[in-house]
Amino acid sequence: EDFSAHLSDLHLTGRVEVSALDEAMPSLQAELRSNAFNPRTVLASLGLDDPRTTDPDALTRMEIDVSASGSPGRLEVDPVLLTLDGSSLRGDGALDLTGARPMARLDLAGDRLDLDRYLPPEVEQARTAEAPDVPGPPTDDIPIDLPAELLRAFDLDGRLRLGVLKLFGLTLEDIDLTLRARDGEWNVEPLTGNGYQGRLEARATVDAGAAVPGYAAAIDLRSVAIGPLLQALLEEESRLIGNGDLAVDVRAEGGSVNALTESLNGRGEMRFRDGAVRGINVARIIRNADARLRGETPQDDGEPDETDFTELSGSFQIRDGVVRNDDLAARSPLLRVTGQGSADLPAREMDYR
Repeated sequence: EDFSAHLSDLHLTGRVEVSALDEAMPSLQAELRSNAFNPRTVLASLGLDDPRTTDPDALTRMEIDVSASGSPGRLEVDPVLLTLDGSSLRGDGALDLTGARPMARLDLAGDRLDLDRYLPPEVEQARTAEAPDVPGPPTDDIPIDLPAELLRAFDLDGRLRLGVLKLFGLTLEDIDLTLRARDGEWNVEPLTGNGYQGRLEARATVDAGAAVPGYAAAIDLRSVAIGPLLQALLEEESRLIGNGDLAVDVRAEGGSVNALTESLNGRGEMRFRDGAVRGINVARIIRNADARLRGETPQDDGEPDETDFTELSGSFQIRDGVVRNDDLAARSPLLRVTGQGSADLPAREMDYR
């Protein structure tokens, strides 16, 4: 009774009972509660790297309330009550310490979680970086330092359900994801949710166990409003609006943004309906040209600077950072538009008609 233990900034109190000490496998029951501790301080005391996060105030406040039973090597934990930087999670889990690495199992449900706060700052910097004024590769590469030592320190089987998840600037609802980690390879398989009037299903891999970190992602969006989604993702007004489907499957490896861009491979396809491409009004250009040919002065029609379409579709292939599209097609009551060409992402150059 009145058990207490301390590790750096972490203080545990509660009740612990050990029985069957005369047998090969003693039995353990415990009820433990923590103070509001700083996980960064605890990780440092264990000799693990302090994760670099976009928000320096992320991963600085955690509280735990658990009940556990089993043997010292294998524990069932039910319930788990976890508060992390203002997000509340509840569920159950298990911990197995008998293998080569600790094995954890978690099944948690919570209200909301802002994962953008916990991503490396290089990810946010690359996502929101402005395009250069002139073509050519960027002069300053952005390194991506994974906490590889921490990601290889334990294995995990997890499931997480959230009311609201924020990731890469996107706000998604009714999230259900399965997470599996083995020997430094972390897999989300799958992540499902709702957002931007549509449905999301995604899979992702981060391989921190390899000599060169590898990444892969497959994203399938159905009946999504692409304008608000791109605006949230890129933090600028989207040039494309409309509702439809988008699928992307990509992979890359490397320790910097340039290395990831140069090794990017994959494919994708899109099909949108009843939308517009902002920034150009093709019908107006044709009307103005016709007026000039007739010797007339083009009149201001008051229409927005955008080209409406009833359907816009296309697919693309990515090889070593070069995106190729040969089947762009757009239809409207007045126009038929086709397009083909490529965009060299490492060189930041485009050749497209």
